[in-house]
Amino acid sequence: MHVYALVLLILTLPFAQTCKADGKTYKDGEEWEPNAQFVMNCTIDGKTGWHTNIVACLTETKKRVKVNETITEGERPGYMQLSVGSRGPAYNRVLLYTCASGPTGGAYLKIKTKVAVDTTQG
Repeated sequence: MHVYALVLLILTLPFAQTCKADGKTYKDGEEWEPNAQFVMNCTIDGKTGWHTNIVACLTETKKRVKVNETITEGERPGYMQLSVGSRGPAYNRVLLYTCASGPTGGAYLKIKTKVAVDTTQG
């Protein structure tokens, strides 16, 4: 009986050291991008086996935003147009990206635009 258990353990041991996702195999700690929106990683635990996690969201420029982190990107200076042909105050538009964790363990990228108007010019 003990020999059977030992043979079964030896046969299943290699499978417990990799993660499988979308038909591919990943090693412990390995990261990959399953699509243009997320970065996943493989975690292998001796007690619970293997599982995958979303570790970051990706912006349109492929910049990583860790889960529950907010970054700024894309400062875009410009001028407000008050009426046709007249230029108003200068402004900077900045995009704020937050990789928010979802209720079921997933994550999603929230994008907010922040505009700072320079009222000293105009």
